[in-house]
Amino acid sequence: MLSFLIQSTQAVVIVPVSIGSTLAVVICWGRTNSVLVSAFAGLFGWLYVFMYVFFIRPKEERDGE
Repeated sequence: MLSFLIQSTQAVVIVPVSIGSTLAVVICWGRTNSVLVSAFAGLFGWLYVFMYVFFIRPKEERDGE
């Protein structure tokens, strides 16, 4: 898990960003161009990546899109 440190004048906040959630946002943005849908996919991270690989991409390949 990657962590970015954001420093303010009073405290240090650690924001965890997993590779799965980043990958999910990138895949979703490429398909939908929607910030809201991409943020939703980012919350579920690897779940969306697996869903894309096993269900969405094969369907697109069968349909010839």
